[in-house]
Amino acid sequence: GKITQITVAGVTQAVTNTPTSFTVTGFGELTIDSTGAWSFQADRNIDNKNDFKLPLDNITYSISSGVNKLFTGKLSQQNIGHGKNNIQVPLTIASSALFKNVFSLLKNPNIPLTIAVDSPMFSFSETKVVNFKSLL
Repeated sequence: GKITQITVAGVTQAVTNTPTSFTVTGFGELTIDSTGAWSFQADRNIDNKNDFKLPLDNITYSISSGVNKLFTGKLSQQNIGHGKNNIQVPLTIASSALFKNVFSLLKNPNIPLTIAVDSPMFSFSETKVVNFKSLL
């Protein structure tokens, strides 16, 4: 199959058309599947000052530009209790869609981004046009 080399956080890895994974400091294991999507899990520390437990189960989230989903993820079977907590936030990056949008920035720095969250208790979606001209 096709072999490509990528470097993430100073780690170089050969990527074939079969799933490949390696460890990246601060993000845990990074997996690259045959479509080029990058999946990893970020640890987040949360200090809950409230005296209640918040279940985080079956919560999906995404950031998209038009019909292209750039980032997606799903929280499952996690809880935030009173005090200090650590949760694992899974995230998948659709690298081909992300790079496609980077090239679109060169033509037009105004990119519509939609943030969507869906859970058993609520759904939220908001689209804003973000001007990336200062990054160019």
